[in-house]
Amino acid sequence: MNSKTLKSFLLGAISAYGLVAVVLISSAGLGIVPVQADVAPSRLEAAVMGTALHAVVARRALSTANPVLPSEQNLIEGARLYAQMCSRCHGLSKESDNSYGQSFYPPAPHLPLRRTSYSEPEMFWIVKHGIRRPGYHGQRASEGGLFRKEFQID
Repeated sequence: MNSKTLKSFLLGAISAYGLVAVVLISSAGLGIVPVQADVAPSRLEAAVMGTALHAVVARRALSTANPVLPSEQNLIEGARLYAQMCSRCHGLSKESDNSYGQSFYPPAPHLPLRRTSYSEPEMFWIVKHGIRRPGYHGQRASEGGLFRKEFQID
């Protein structure tokens, strides 16, 4: 490939990406992009946001081990914290109603029904910091309390 062809190819690729960026920013600025919570997101939006969420959590999560040992007292305290602070959105049992948590985008997972794909350090990070887009707020408990809650989730 000669340099003129390479320059033309690169200029075309840069122009195409630039045009896509301008269209997306213009669509957002003109109010064309749907943001309401009662409309299902597009497959593209769901894929991009899911990928971004998993990548950010994996990158920022602690890589340290849980400092709280899994004792009976810690498990009971974790269950109490989960019931008090998490169960309204994530469900208390397999039979409990999770419709409030399902109303979020992305929906809050019904944790008693299925295991999470996140590791323990990733779950700790999510519980501590929350997730901005659906409004999952972070918890302001001590780190020991947060890790106790992890025992219940995991």
